[in-house]
Amino acid sequence: MRIAEKSVLQLSITPLHDTPCVLGDEAFLLSFKNRNGNTITNFNLLPASKAELMQLALFLGTCAYFHTTVTHEIVSGQHIVSVPTFDGKVEVTLSTDSDLVELLDDPGIVESLNLTLNVDQLEAYEEFITSSIATNEAIHSFNFNALEASKQLQLAS
Repeated sequence: MRIAEKSVLQLSITPLHDTPCVLGDEAFLLSFKNRNGNTITNFNLLPASKAELMQLALFLGTCAYFHTTVTHEIVSGQHIVSVPTFDGKVEVTLSTDSDLVELLDDPGIVESLNLTLNVDQLEAYEEFITSSIATNEAIHSFNFNALEASKQLQLAS
């Protein structure tokens, strides 16, 4: 008897700055953790800017509608490739150039992660990335405003 295995993909996004910085300088770490049966594979993206992650999110949210194979460079040396399966799913491959894997010599960096995702999953990952960036911006804005209010209060006293 064959037992069906479930594949689970978890994304996590971590800002590299805990204090407010110029939003153009903001960088994030994005990790894809895929569990398929007893096998766990982590694909860690190299530090990426807000713009690079927004492009990745847009790619994820729209790649189900591409009718051909499309490759997009996420950050220098790391790519995402989508291949439509024409059954409502997309084969997505995240990859790191082999020379970069060798150069970095980091066991946390895998050369590739292959996933088969449906439209709902792709759109959910797009929403997760964009909302995480927006939440981070809101936190930085709140912290900046709190610091400004504190300075104003000190100047007024």
